[in-house]
Amino acid sequence: MGRGPLPSDSINTSLLLLLAFIGIAAVTGLVLSAVVYERRRATDALRQARDGLAQRVAERTRALEEANQALQHDIAVRSKLEEEFKRSEEKIRLMVEGIQDYAIFMLDPDGKVASWNAGAEKIKGYKAEEIIGHHFSRFYPQEAIDRNYPQHELQIAAKHGRFEDEGWRLRKDGTAFWANVIIRALYDAEGRLRGFAKVTRDMTERKRVEA
Repeated sequence: MGRGPLPSDSINTSLLLLLAFIGIAAVTGLVLSAVVYERRRATDALRQARDGLAQRVAERTRALEEANQALQHDIAVRSKLEEEFKRSEEKIRLMVEGIQDYAIFMLDPDGKVASWNAGAEKIKGYKAEEIIGHHFSRFYPQEAIDRNYPQHELQIAAKHGRFEDEGWRLRKDGTAFWANVIIRALYDAEGRLRGFAKVTRDMTERKRVEA
């Protein structure tokens, strides 16, 4: 007859099983501890990242709000300056248009009349709608036109910024008058020629006295 396992064999087997269980439990505990630690570390890192992101968003938002306030302030200041400039420009325009003793008008870069004041109408005899858009050479005697003197004046003004002269000019009705003429070249911020400002004064009486 066969015999069953000896009691000592059963004890050894049970002991081995117990030790194996204890080992597995220990390893499992270590693994669980590591998992818990990593999860806690990941959670802390995520919380810090969220806090950092929230702080950066708040800082960016505050910076954008400050930049927007500064921009709105700059826009308001610029609008105010532009409005003041328009009012000043309007005052100057009204003042120039109302001057009677001087013909003050603008020429485009080609020498065509671009504006006309009351003094120009009084001295030269043309109304604004009759002369604007026409070349200013029609104010000169034919002899001056033949030698291209009007264009010469503009060339000198464009080169040196200013031209001044005295000579005979013609009114609309063909009568001549002795004129003191000043032409100033007008340039924009980029240095491009935008036209000319021309001021003419009737000096006929002085010329007669001197004669």
